[in-house]
Amino acid sequence: MPVSFPNYWRILRRILIALIALMLVFSAFLSMPSVQTWAAEKVARSITEKTGLDLDLQRLQYRFPNKLHMSGLLLRDEDADTVVHIGHLTTDLQQFDRRFSGMHFGRSVIDDLDI
Repeated sequence: MPVSFPNYWRILRRILIALIALMLVFSAFLSMPSVQTWAAEKVARSITEKTGLDLDLQRLQYRFPNKLHMSGLLLRDEDADTVVHIGHLTTDLQQFDRRFSGMHFGRSVIDDLDI
C-alpha cells in the first residue's frame, strides 16, 4: 500500500526536527569550556609537532556557526624567544577538512600583535 502524501510531510518534518536538534546539541557541546580547552590543547600540540615551535594559547572559543576567537597566542622558537604574540584573534571558519587535518579561514581580525 503506497504511503499517502500527508505521511511524507510527517516523515520530512521529523527528519528536519532531528537535524535541528542534532545541530543544537553539537553547538552546545562545542560551547562547553572543557571541550574548548581540549581543542586549544590539541591545536597547540599539533602546531608544535608540525613546526617545532612552542605554541601557548590561553583561550580558544568557538561560536556557532563559524566564529573562532583566540586569546593570548604566543609562539616561541627553540631558544624561547618570542616569534609572534597575538593578544586577540577573531576569524571566520570557512571549511573543515573531513579528518580535521586542516581548516580554511576567512576574514580575520588581530588585536595587539607583537612580532
